[in-house]
Amino acid sequence: MIVSACGHSRCRFQFFIAAALLAEDIKAGAFIPAGEKENLVEERELLSRLELPDAYFWAVHPLDSVKIEGWIGSDRERMLDALDWSISHVDERAINRTSRTGTL
Repeated sequence: MIVSACGHSRCRFQFFIAAALLAEDIKAGAFIPAGEKENLVEERELLSRLELPDAYFWAVHPLDSVKIEGWIGSDRERMLDALDWSISHVDERAINRTSRTGTL
């Protein structure tokens, strides 16, 4: 199912259907959410490939285990270093995934 961030009521309805189906898959064991290390590796991959030097990268939401922010052009290496360190030192047992779910 295609999920859209659009504000139209039809699109919001599709999002809720997708979310409900995903919740069913999680309960049935058909979908296992990524671990924290995998999430950090994906975030690092995204940041390393963005070609937007004048864009601001903001990852300081309460759900982010590693708080990084800065300009992609001038701060990218510092942010990548923080992610690299976190990837190599992450303790998945210390992350409480249950408390990090829900609405934003």
